[in-house]
Amino acid sequence: MGLLPPQPVAGVPPARLARLERGVNITRWFNEWGRKPPSADYLSDADLQEMRGLGFRLVRLVVDPEYLWRSDRDGLDPAVLADLDSAIDRLLAHDLAVIVTPYPHDWFLLEDSTRAADFARFWEALAGNLGTQDPERIFLEVVNEPVFHGRPEAWAETQRMLLAAMRRGAPRHTLIATGPEYSSVEGLLGLAPVDDPNVVYTFHFYEPYAFSHQGRPGTAKLGEVPYPADAARCAAMLGRVEDPGAVVEARRYCAGRWNGAALGAIFDRVDQWRLRHRVSVFAGEFGVTCAAPEPDRLAWIRDVRAGLERRDIGWALWGWDDCFGLDTHRGADGRLVPDAGVLAALGLSR
Repeated sequence: MGLLPPQPVAGVPPARLARLERGVNITRWFNEWGRKPPSADYLSDADLQEMRGLGFRLVRLVVDPEYLWRSDRDGLDPAVLADLDSAIDRLLAHDLAVIVTPYPHDWFLLEDSTRAADFARFWEALAGNLGTQDPERIFLEVVNEPVFHGRPEAWAETQRMLLAAMRRGAPRHTLIATGPEYSSVEGLLGLAPVDDPNVVYTFHFYEPYAFSHQGRPGTAKLGEVPYPADAARCAAMLGRVEDPGAVVEARRYCAGRWNGAALGAIFDRVDQWRLRHRVSVFAGEFGVTCAAPEPDRLAWIRDVRAGLERRDIGWALWGWDDCFGLDTHRGADGRLVPDAGVLAALGLSR
């Protein structure tokens, strides 16, 4: 499988594009929502060897910039930067390519011009450090899930500023850009590519949200949301729902007739955008909460993965030890135990 459209994309080496396949998000190593500092040994070398042995070729490493950046204290924190460099070196040593992705916990950080300018200084400094490292296997992603609700042009302007700062620090590396509205497909489709040929464009996929995030705070109380959304199972769900608002949401969900074909129609729109602009795209996140019915959850993961691969779009599951993905944990014997069903749905195995 490759990520190239029918004609070569100038500026993004094919070997790098081939690296953006079969990835997994590492969500907690450098990103514990401010609860604790990062630990250099969060994953051992044996863990990383297991990850590569399962068939993953890529890690999307999400990093809380608060750990690294102290604009009032001479910029990057040298101790945390050394830990990050060590983690990247170890990932590369196990033949895992790395996407470094800042994950601010303030969703609206970049919507303030002063703070956005400071974030650009952060990126130029970090890119200057990462820019000395392997450009064939290290990718720099602008930010995780910018919002800019109803303001796509404002995000486009901010992203251009950030990418320029990243490019000053890392002139040889492939950068990863994204659309607004939480890196959604709709955000991507409304985006005009930047004037830099060495850029890949990412999107996140959790459609339909009522299924992928069922039972989470802020979602309608629908009980078990089925996938595929066939008539019989939708009727059963509607029979269980009592709250009037939830009934509306359940009917809306069922009207989508969600199945592999419905998901594929969305991926077709991404593919058309890619071909029209002659750029490469990458699905940086997808997953389903483990609160979903297990057979349905696995069916959705399988359909998303197969739909992306059918269109030569690389992917990264969210996440390695998160219940939206593999929920990897240690068994009584100390060995890693990833979810075997999810592995199979991804086309991987132990």
